[in-house]
Amino acid sequence: LFSFAICLAFPSLNEGFGLPILEALVHGCPVVASNRSSLPEVGGDSVIYVSPYESSQWVEEIESLLHNHNLRRTLIDGGRARAKLFSWKRSAEVYINLMLNMNE
Repeated sequence: LFSFAICLAFPSLNEGFGLPILEALVHGCPVVASNRSSLPEVGGDSVIYVSPYESSQWVEEIESLLHNHNLRRTLIDGGRARAKLFSWKRSAEVYINLMLNMNE
């Protein structure tokens, strides 16, 4: 579904991580997301961010992806590159190292 979508619109108010954004980026789906919580940290500069309270700006950004093929291509390419920065293995290694070094 992601590969055929105009974008993932993700107007979340609060996220622990933002896994749906990462899933979309992996599959080459541009993302328009809330500028709240962890989402900017996950998406970096490969996502368009909008206040979750600005509905007209959401419409504007989604429509821009329909008409601006260069923007769409930039977000797809950047998103795939951004997604490569994350892995379950690396996350586990970071947490294991933190737990092993808690008493230092």
